[in-house]
Amino acid sequence: MRLPMACSPSSCRGKFGQAVAAELAATTAGGLAAFTRAELVQRFGEQQGAFLAALALAQVLLGLLRSAERGTGGGDLCV
Repeated sequence: MRLPMACSPSSCRGKFGQAVAAELAATTAGGLAAFTRAELVQRFGEQQGAFLAALALAQVLLGLLRSAERGTGGGDLCV
């Protein structure tokens, strides 16, 4: 499941979410994974960039956990 930016935590809604989507062409939280934490911090500042990087990581981890639950990969994941 991909989390659209509009369904992300409240700090990604409204003008900030629109600015992120416009600047990065990322319309889902998973789309943020294409950018490093350093790139996000450089573009959006320490607090917001770190938040976006954490949001991307959470989306990746969610995908791995769901794959492990379905038995379609990620079975060696230790959490």
